[in-house]
Amino acid sequence: MKKTLAALLLFTSTWVGAGTLQVPLDKTKPFPYNEQADAKADLRAVQTAARVDGKKVLVVFGANWCPDCRGLSQELVSGETAKIVASSYHVVKINLGRWDKNLDIADIYGKPQAKGIPALVVLDQEGVLLKTMDGEALDKVREGHDADIAKFLKEQVNKKAS
Repeated sequence: MKKTLAALLLFTSTWVGAGTLQVPLDKTKPFPYNEQADAKADLRAVQTAARVDGKKVLVVFGANWCPDCRGLSQELVSGETAKIVASSYHVVKINLGRWDKNLDIADIYGKPQAKGIPALVVLDQEGVLLKTMDGEALDKVREGHDADIAKFLKEQVNKKAS
């Protein structure tokens, strides 16, 4: 009985995260969020680079425990999305931990993580918010929605702050 209970607990802990049922974490994908990073300094650095070269800033809110966040990280470096990101964006990944880190940064941009993570925020060269793609819109990233992400990012490339 103890072995059965232990196996059930292990199985359940693999499938449950942040209070919702999720797919098991793919441990073959790298951990994209630096948990020791100074997120504010990283954000300032990419904003400075964007002012110099005219690219947009793509802020990616997420966490290493999140399968969708890890899937999105793969999307940003492969396929059509990667080409758009490389040519038009500076990327900064903001680790939200277990909903206990860098929430003050997310608050600045209207709490894009409120409907889950990952969440994307596009800023212009001056740091002005242009558009967000929240967790609800990104909840199927692990199923391969590269075209949706690419379309969203393409639409923001020439967008100006209003």
